[in-house]
This record gives sequence, structure tokens and C-alpha cells, in this order.
Amino acid sequence: MAGTIGAVGNNSLGVTGVNWKVRLLGIGMTNVTLDNNNEVQCIDTDGFSTGQIIEGLNIILQQKKAGLNIRAVNMSWGGWYTPPYQYELEDDPYYVAFKAVSDAGVILAAAAGNEFQNLDAPGGPGSDPYNPKEDYRWKICVPACFKLANLITVGAVSADKSWCDFSNYSPNYVDIAAPGAAIMSTLPRYVWLNGKVTSEDLYGKYNGTSMATPHVTGAVALLCAAYPDKTAGEIKELLLNNADKNFAKEGKSAYGMLDLGAAMKAGAPAPTPTPKPSGGSSGCNGGIPFVALLSVMAVAFFKKKR
Repeated sequence: MAGTIGAVGNNSLGVTGVNWKVRLLGIGMTNVTLDNNNEVQCIDTDGFSTGQIIEGLNIILQQKKAGLNIRAVNMSWGGWYTPPYQYELEDDPYYVAFKAVSDAGVILAAAAGNEFQNLDAPGGPGSDPYNPKEDYRWKICVPACFKLANLITVGAVSADKSWCDFSNYSPNYVDIAAPGAAIMSTLPRYVWLNGKVTSEDLYGKYNGTSMATPHVTGAVALLCAAYPDKTAGEIKELLLNNADKNFAKEGKSAYGMLDLGAAMKAGAPAPTPTPKPSGGSSGCNGGIPFVALLSVMAVAFFKKKR
């Protein structure tokens, strides 16, 4: 996720991120076992609890309130959640934690999930080839299905711009799609490989909406750097309204496929015409040079999916 958001470009090394200069704040939520020399011995690959997620979101909110310029959170993870039917979702501590970050003016980019599901009508056993016994009915995929002012839910497309079959979809819950098939990026320095922890600097390819989401997070960061005075809501609107509606839209997402170039152009002010010189000859329209200072803070949770 971090490499897709911000791997340095034009240096003849590894891969290139959406941003070539960006600051990342990693929030660790998994359990890591260290030895007496503080070397990593074991990484919990079974995910993390609701409580750990809430704690991570609270840390982001605290840092934002303390003055850290956090503009986007990458959430390449998710899970299926039984809604608290006994009371309103707005009273659920899990939902409240996400809403608090959104209300603080931070964009949350969330993975749609890799369960082959229509999020409007999740299926029962047999609907997910990866987990054929799983029953998704009467559940919601979160945070993908939370309706928040500054949340963007991301599905996955392949190199040919077709929808990835594993990616969850919905024109009501999935906002936009981004590349999520065979994505080459950096891997964490400490990874669980072949039954043991290795600390080599690695690169690798993965599939999943977890790979698509940091493309959107990176796009948000770049737009925030280019237009620092725009609010989170304005950045979200700029990104979604300028998505490519020719791909990944009908029945799959609300807006289509990520088009960062179009969003960048749409956010720029209109060129100011140069006054015509006296004497009647025609003049030329003058443009405004574009300079983006990448001084944004993008936050990435590191949770590998398929």
C-alpha cells in the first residue's frame, strides 16, 4: 500500500508511486512478537480486532486535532459485520469511530472487499469461491458500506479496464474503481514468508481491492497537494465527478474508473485571457503554470489481502 501511494519515481529503483514525495504515517494494528533484541519473530496474520481498529482511528483523530496535516487514510482491509439491529447504527462505537475521522475533514479510502459479492444483496454459501461455506446474507461489508461524507469505497479493475471478478460491487456502495490486478509494489520490510519472518527489502505482485485502494488514496493526496485550500468534500467531489464513466460503472460502481489526470485538470482555475494589445492585432491566451508541493500526509494501514 505504501509503495503504491508514495514510492519515489525517476530513480531507477523498484516501482513508482502515485506521489513521488509524500509523508506517510503508519498505524500498526496487528500483533507483532519481538525477541530480546527487539527483532521481529512473529507477525499475527489473522487480522485484527474491532477494538484495535477503533484505537487506530482514535490515534489518527488525536494527531489531526494536534495539528498534523492528515488528509487521507488508506484502509486496505475490511470485514463482514452483523449490524446492531437492536439500536441505530449511529450509536454503534465502530461506526462512530469512522464518522469522527470523516467529520474531522479526513478522506477515508476503503477497499470494497474480495468476496465476489453484490454489496446490495450479499449471497449465501457457494457465492464466494474462496470461502464456499461463508454466508454473507444479513451482513454488511465494513467500512465499505458505511455512508460517510468523506468516505470513498474502491473496487478493482484489471489492466484491460474490465471489472475484476473477485471485487465486490454495487452502484450504491462502491464509489469508484482503480487498478487491482497484478499490482507490483513494495512489500513491508518484515514479512511472513515460507513459514518464517524475513527482513529483506522485497517487491511483489498482489491482486485485490486492497491494491486498488491506495491508488485512490494516492490520488487524494496529490489533489490535496495541488489544491491545499479545497476541503475534503471538494476533493472527493473532484475525484468522483471526473472518473471515467466508460469503464467499471454500469452495475459495478457509482462513478466509474479513477482518472486522476481529469480530476487534476478539472480542479485548476480557468486560464486568464491576456488583454489584446492596442492596434487591433489578436493576442494569445496566457496560462497559469501548475506547481504542486507534495506536503500532504497520507495515512496507510498495512493489512494484506488476497
